Amino acid sequence: MIKARTLFRLLIAASNTRQIQKLSSELTQDGFACYSASDEESLACLASEQILDLIMIDTTDSLINPALLPVIRKIKTDTSLPAFALLPREKNDFLDSGFPVDDFAIEPWDAIEIALRTKRILQLRKIISPTGQSLKHADLIIYLDKCQVMLDNKQIILTFKEYQLLKFLMNNKGKVFSREILLEKVWGWDYYGGDRTVDVHIRRLRGKIEDKNHIFIETFRGMGYSFKDSI
Repeated sequence: MIKARTLFRLLIAASNTRQIQKLSSELTQDGFACYSASDEESLACLASEQILDLIMIDTTDSLINPALLPVIRKIKTDTSLPAFALLPREKNDFLDSGFPVDDFAIEPWDAIEIALRTKRILQLRKIISPTGQSLKHADLIIYLDKCQVMLDNKQIILTFKEYQLLKFLMNNKGKVFSREILLEKVWGWDYYGGDRTVDVHIRRLRGKIEDKNHIFIETFRGMGYSFKDSI
């Protein structure tokens, strides 16, 4: 079977990732890229490093690890990702817990049904859209509805934080931001890492979008960084 072109990216939070391997494989064949995590550290790491479309929560192995829920809530708050729940057939209080879920499926689940339901959520959320808003500067374009970055008509693959950083800077062309402000705006006020993180991400971002013909980000010594206002 020919593997489908990846169209959507799912983060699956599961207490036992082995039990959702078959589902992940079937969704992959239908055009989904699936990332799974069973602990809060892995979940937070994947959310920060990947550009995602939806978070899926597996509660079928008794109940999901309670430690994952605060992390999932933070991811949803920071990214506005829609959520899909996988529920056991027996009575489950998860839907009544107040946790915001856009849709759900009951075990035993069908991968085709889940794929269709998930695509419907994304369509309603306008993640899939024939035309959408974009940010443009010279040959660099961000298609906001698809979280897609293009340079000279070629797609540039960025991590989630690189994408967020680029989007923030492009939305504020010509403004100089200190490392501390960038940490607050892109990583969040409760981020515990040092401001060197900003330098590292700026360097990696430049390595992906800049060359001798394309210079987008300016460094202001002792002050911070800015996205060029002029072409």
